Amino acid sequence: MDRLIRTLQEREKELRCLYQIQRLTLASTTSLETVFEQIAESVGIGWQNPEATGCCIEYFGRRYASANFSSEAPRLTESIRMGGRAIGSITVSDQGLAGPEAFLTEERLLLETVSWLLSNFVEWRHLGILGKRLPSSRDSHWQWRERLLGGIVEKFDESKFGHAKIHIGGSTERGEATHGSDIDLYIEHQGTDLEKERLLYWLEGWSQSVAEIARIQTGELFPDGVINVVWLSGELDTARFPQYRRVL
Repeated sequence: MDRLIRTLQEREKELRCLYQIQRLTLASTTSLETVFEQIAESVGIGWQNPEATGCCIEYFGRRYASANFSSEAPRLTESIRMGGRAIGSITVSDQGLAGPEAFLTEERLLLETVSWLLSNFVEWRHLGILGKRLPSSRDSHWQWRERLLGGIVEKFDESKFGHAKIHIGGSTERGEATHGSDIDLYIEHQGTDLEKERLLYWLEGWSQSVAEIARIQTGELFPDGVINVVWLSGELDTARFPQYRRVL
């Protein structure tokens, strides 16, 4: 009887953990960064030793860790994916265990489920923002790329990324894009190195999201994303180079 009660208590903790994560991922107005921070602090409630359990989420190079996460303790890790490609990970540490083999089988399955929820959250958060700009069957390859680019530009936050001038060029600007064409962005950035790094990670996230849209629209796979970024060292004179057009 004691064993049965213990088992039921563990399942209750797992369900509470999943419910909390689902609740956080459904908060559509909360920033992605805040959701990751809250999930990292909440995951431990589903493990056998909540007080000794920490969590770390990595997403495009950014790290969101709970206060008691330890990279030296036994750990379990699962990937966070977008469009089938690993773009981050979620890791759980337990300072009360002797080694990773001491994690329960149910805990391994729980982390797999949590990583699946996070993968869905990331993908649908990006696609949800772009949803009203999904391409129609009548759009040519260059038209839907430009429509999706407009959705990204609308979300640019200068307070996070610094001042930037973004130009579009290549086949999308010329109206010659084919099903396998990238979106070429030429960026003049005026800000700190940290702001530039944030902008790069942000664009990589959008690149993977738009790549998934491209796969749905064209069947073409873009394993490295669909946005190609070129950093400019000086101001681009669009009067001299009319093949480039400023979009931000």
